[in-house]
Amino acid sequence: MPLVQLDELSDRQLEFTQAGITNSPEWLKLERQLSLHEQLQCLRYVSMEPNPLPKVQAQLQNRNFSPQISLKQH
Repeated sequence: MPLVQLDELSDRQLEFTQAGITNSPEWLKLERQLSLHEQLQCLRYVSMEPNPLPKVQAQLQNRNFSPQISLKQH
């Protein structure tokens, strides 16, 4: 299974990853918008990264992306 680098993920994939980590209700909506392949890329990244949330959030900010989901963890 090849490693997935953070910069290889699209904005939508980053948003999906963030929603999954924070247990956001937006996760299900985003899940329907991504192919299984795109979802697996997100899971590969998360499985190889010990603390992915801060890095995902920073990448979203670096791309000048304004997340529409709450960053608050449940």
